Amino acid sequence: MKKSARSFITADRLGTVEKAFAHALLLMFVLISPAYTLSDSGLDSGSIKQARQELFVTAEEVKQMLDTKKPLALVDIRSQGEYSQAHIPGSLNIRVHFIRTKILLKSSPVVIVTDGYQYAGLEPECKRLTEQGFLVTILFGGLNSWKHAGLPLEGEAWMAKTFDHISPEAFYLEKGYGHWVVLDASGKDAGKQSMPYAVRFDPDAQLFAPSRLKGTVEKNRKSGQCLVLIANDTGAEYQSIARIVSKAELKNVFYLEGGIRAYDQYLKSAALSQEPKEKRVQKIQKCPTCGG
Repeated sequence: MKKSARSFITADRLGTVEKAFAHALLLMFVLISPAYTLSDSGLDSGSIKQARQELFVTAEEVKQMLDTKKPLALVDIRSQGEYSQAHIPGSLNIRVHFIRTKILLKSSPVVIVTDGYQYAGLEPECKRLTEQGFLVTILFGGLNSWKHAGLPLEGEAWMAKTFDHISPEAFYLEKGYGHWVVLDASGKDAGKQSMPYAVRFDPDAQLFAPSRLKGTVEKNRKSGQCLVLIANDTGAEYQSIARIVSKAELKNVFYLEGGIRAYDQYLKSAALSQEPKEKRVQKIQKCPTCGG
């Protein structure tokens, strides 16, 4: 498949609303889970969950299947708004819970396309679809992997730049799987308390060459395929880190939105939400300068 120029289309802004709704659902999921504190031990050896590697297919493998004209259906399960903003040419936009109603999809292998980090909710859904006669796999690294493989996309060019972003809420649900390697790039162990499983990576260190970064990831990966999360203190200035990542030729790298501070705040807010109402009510004092 030859890399083609991206076409530009009008964005459907419904995607923003649907993302906000999805984040609300994620928070509800966390709130009914066991209580937790800022000491988030999600990747400790005793709690790591292993993803089913046979469910994954790489962007290069998909490209090869398309090049050889093998029967294949690419099913993008994101919202209609997100799909309109950017998608793989020829892919179908079907929400995951509607795939089972598309009987014609049983006639060829189905590759599920996401932003790239989703697995926690997809594994049981793939199991159900397999039991119903579908042959399904998941594009490992999703659109983020597709973009970095230099493969064509249709939609708005700016949208492709967001594929490697992940929110604190989304990462919290995914972090327990062994295909994650988490790097604390704050330079001061900012995630030592909230992300004790993170490996320190100081992008400002003169001796931290791209080859050393790649070696760090290889040393800490726990499965054949891995996703890399990089989090600095505030989520700002990821550009300089991205340059090192590019030189290291790392694949499937994601950056934590808002950085470690945002993740800390997310854990605090979720923990506070489980406290009795009287403990959650905060006393508001008058502003000494404005009298408010």
